[in-house]
Amino acid sequence: MENKKASLEVIDSTSLYPKDQVIKEEYGLFPLCPAYGKDYLTKTQVEKDWKSGIDFRTVHLGYISIRNFKFFKGKIPIRFNKRTEVELFDA
Repeated sequence: MENKKASLEVIDSTSLYPKDQVIKEEYGLFPLCPAYGKDYLTKTQVEKDWKSGIDFRTVHLGYISIRNFKFFKGKIPIRFNKRTEVELFDA
């Protein structure tokens, strides 16, 4: 039996996020959402907290921040504005 491990891969996701490449995780890691009941109204607010190392929530794996992507170069999708908008942020 093959042992399946979670893997990150870069995909062309023109149907989801035009003109960018994003990271896809097989087990529901992305997009990230604000943690601890927090919400953001603007992309600027999200970017400030993301770059400051504030936690965001994943669908299945709990909490994560930019510190978890120390050696990764790419774009991370984050939902905001009551989860109605998604923007890409540098990891």
